[in-house]
Amino acid sequence: MTISKHLQIRGAIAAVLTSGIPSGVAQVHENREFALATGVVRQIHVNFRGAQPLVGADGVVYTGHPRDWRTEIEVAVLARKDAGLEACDVADALWCEIYALVMSDQSLGGRVSSLEPGDIALDWAEGETSACRLTCSLFAQHRTDHHSIT
Repeated sequence: MTISKHLQIRGAIAAVLTSGIPSGVAQVHENREFALATGVVRQIHVNFRGAQPLVGADGVVYTGHPRDWRTEIEVAVLARKDAGLEACDVADALWCEIYALVMSDQSLGGRVSSLEPGDIALDWAEGETSACRLTCSLFAQHRTDHHSIT
């Protein structure tokens, strides 16, 4: 089965993180709900958020020509308090590792022409144990044939 270039990019980012899996993370999850299982301290999610065709200077998307895209992939870190560090500090330290891994090859092995970070957001979940979710969108620019997204 052939998958879209957009999901190939998501998979490439997940593969980079899996190959250099950051400290204390057992698994990198692709397109899953943000749920931190009991006893898990650090978790990474890589999710496809959307893609837009890029238009020419005149505002037109031309047919019959290669198509440029801007694909948004969200990387999320979920963390709990650990070893005396607050949950947001655990998430931030993990994000620093993730950022260094992903941005070390901004072409994702030649799959994209550029990879740029977007906004970073921090959110809290209160419950039996407090958890922190840090998310960042990564924007990948890439090209497909005019009649295909693979």
